[in-house]
Amino acid sequence: MEFSDAWPVFKLSSTSPTGLASTIFTNTNVNATTHQGEFNMTYEYKQSDASKSLLRFGTYPGGEVLAMVANGNVGIGTTTPTQKLSVNGNQTISGNLELGVDGGISTISGPASSGAIQIKTNLTTGGASNRYLRLGWKDNNAVFNPALSINDDFNVGIGTTMPDARLTVRGTIHTQEVKVDLNVPGPDYVFESTYHLPTLEELNVYIKVNKHLPEVPSACAMEENGINLGEMNMILLKKVEELTLYMIEQQKVIKNQNERITKLENK
Repeated sequence: MEFSDAWPVFKLSSTSPTGLASTIFTNTNVNATTHQGEFNMTYEYKQSDASKSLLRFGTYPGGEVLAMVANGNVGIGTTTPTQKLSVNGNQTISGNLELGVDGGISTISGPASSGAIQIKTNLTTGGASNRYLRLGWKDNNAVFNPALSINDDFNVGIGTTMPDARLTVRGTIHTQEVKVDLNVPGPDYVFESTYHLPTLEELNVYIKVNKHLPEVPSACAMEENGINLGEMNMILLKKVEELTLYMIEQQKVIKNQNERITKLENK
C-alpha cells in the first residue's frame, strides 16, 4: 500500500504470481455464511498480454457484474468484452437512446448473418442518401442489404432505397385486397341524357389515326410513365359503359329489323 503527497494517490500493489488482487467491501452486520450485501473488486494482471489485464466488480451472491479491460473494453455480465461495451443479458432503457455521430451510419444486428437496422443522420444535409432508417439483412461478411427504407421525406421504399412516393415498391406485390380512394369522378355520367356518345364512325376514325381508344393512354405513354390505378380503372369502366350503350343501340336496330322482316314475311 502506498500514499503520495505530490499527487493524491491511493495505490494497492500485488506481487502475486497469478496477478490477482482483491478488495472486499463489507459490513460487520453482513451474514458470514451468505455474504449477502458484500461487494468485491478484483484486479487481474495478465503477464502474457498486459492489454488483457482487467478490473472486475462483483457482488455476493450475484457474482461478477462489470469488467474493465486494459484495452479499453467494458463488459457487463461478461469478463471478456470484445467491444467498447459488451453486455451479456437483457437490458431495460428508460429514456432516449441515440446512436452514431453526425454523418455516420449505425447498424444494429446480431453477431453473424441476421436481420439488421441501419440508421444514418446528418444535421445539415437532408436527402435519401444522408438521412434514413433502413431494415434489412446483414450477411456473414458484414454487408448490409436493405429491404425497407424510410427517408427524411417520410417516403417508404420496399426493394428500393430511393422511394419517390409515400410507398414505392420495386417488385411484385401479393395481397388479398387493394382499396383505392378516387380522385376522379365515377363515370355514371355516361348514362345521362346530356352525355355525348361518339358515333361508331367517329370512333373508327379516331382509332385509325391514334391506334388506341379515346382518353386511354398510348402504349408508349404507359411504358414511360406507368399508370394511375384509380384513374385507369375509371377510364376502363367508362369504356365498358360506353360499350354497353353501343350494344343497347345495336339491339334496338336489330329488334327494329326483325320486326320489319316479320311484317314482310306475313304479307
